[in-house]
Amino acid sequence: MLAGDRAGAAGQIPQQVADAFVAHGDSAASRARVAEYRAAGSSEETVSRFFAAIEAGDIGTVREIYAPDAVIWHNDDLVEQPVEENLTVLASLHRAVSGLR
Repeated sequence: MLAGDRAGAAGQIPQQVADAFVAHGDSAASRARVAEYRAAGSSEETVSRFFAAIEAGDIGTVREIYAPDAVIWHNDDLVEQPVEENLTVLASLHRAVSGLR
């Protein structure tokens, strides 16, 4: 795999990790959301689209990918953020840092 090969990199992501992008809430809702997400297209495609949108500062696409009631957890500070708060941080990050990859 070549550096910058997002499609190839996405293929290395285990399905369980990709599913975690959409799995939240009670177990029945999570199962339904994962089934809907898988039916809509490949997980690799969604993961690639998600990271490409973050790199491009395309907050609208990130918003489309997030479930409206998603809670975004940070593994570095253990903070949970609602969607709009996370999108604000991502937009600020894109303005402050160039060449995100």
